[in-house]
Amino acid sequence: SDPYNADVSLTPDSSSATYKKKLMAGILEKMKAVTDNRSIPLVLLIIPHPMDVLNGVHDSGEVDRNAYPEYRPAALTDFLQHAAGEYKIANVNLFDTFQQHDAAKLYFSGGDDHWNELGQAAAAEEVANYLMSQELLTE
Repeated sequence: SDPYNADVSLTPDSSSATYKKKLMAGILEKMKAVTDNRSIPLVLLIIPHPMDVLNGVHDSGEVDRNAYPEYRPAALTDFLQHAAGEYKIANVNLFDTFQQHDAAKLYFSGGDDHWNELGQAAAAEEVANYLMSQELLTE
């Protein structure tokens, strides 16, 4: 299981959430600079945590909405999409895509918060559609 950045979703104005968002923005800025300098196309794939796309409940954990009234399921993915836009990084945010599918079937269960074959297939279709619609694929 990967660490869940709970502070960004649960306490978005906390000092730790602010720090993590600044750090990620800096990483995105650096990625963009490196790929631009080398003429390498960059597309950021934004993958939601299952707890968020499943409205706060997954085998890997559950959000106590009474304890964290500021919780917003799309906070992490929305931040990444916004930051990518700031640096003009093409991106695909899978939050809505996964919600439109039966999201519970797109992730492993038993405490494993990674996406499974069905999740990868849904993501691959979404990314392929994006690349074609943006004409980012060449011969």
